[in-house]
Amino acid sequence: MLKGLQAKPKTGGPKAATKSVKGQPSLEEFLEKRDYTGALALLEFKLRCQDGDMKELLMWIGYCSFHLGNFRRAEEAYKELFDNYSIGEELHLYKACCYFYQQMYEEAEKAALDGPTSELKTRLLFNIAHRTGDEEKLMKYHHDLKDRKADQLSLAAVHYLRSHHQEVCCSKGVSFPHYLSYVDVACRAPHHSRLDSSSSSSSSPSPSPSRPRISTSACS
Repeated sequence: MLKGLQAKPKTGGPKAATKSVKGQPSLEEFLEKRDYTGALALLEFKLRCQDGDMKELLMWIGYCSFHLGNFRRAEEAYKELFDNYSIGEELHLYKACCYFYQQMYEEAEKAALDGPTSELKTRLLFNIAHRTGDEEKLMKYHHDLKDRKADQLSLAAVHYLRSHHQEVCCSKGVSFPHYLSYVDVACRAPHHSRLDSSSSSSSSPSPSPSRPRISTSACS
């Protein structure tokens, strides 16, 4: 019930061609179509061939695997990044998202606490507290939620799961269609197999890794 990280891809360096030299679809094309299966196949092939920036490829493998519901492969990609590269602290949150959807709540909480302060971190810890039945922590992170749509959707879903239906109706900035679509995800988490990637991590109610930048080497 946490889905998080996804803005429109940014292209680093010269603008990548829409087709590679060999005529195969580029990573950017796969992502525009939300074809994460095709994107992941391309990325795994490039990783095996050591074709491109390994750090960037692993970031994208984590992102695409997560959005396919393959949380174990995403976790492995992030662990490899931690073991071999200098990376930002936000990857602790990405790894925590993978643990959350595998119902590894203790590991998810530990990883989230290692991450930087952010709205995603608050939503992660809030949802983990609900899943583990820790009322004291639930109230603490409830207090930290903002009056923003993503946080309010997350709050509304937890109210729903706790059968607090009146509170759901009073959640700020939550339209009924938005609420219904989010509760569908929240009630199935962590068992759903695919996550939508239309919103950014900073504005999405559910935790997920943010979209990396697209560089020329990754696009081809």
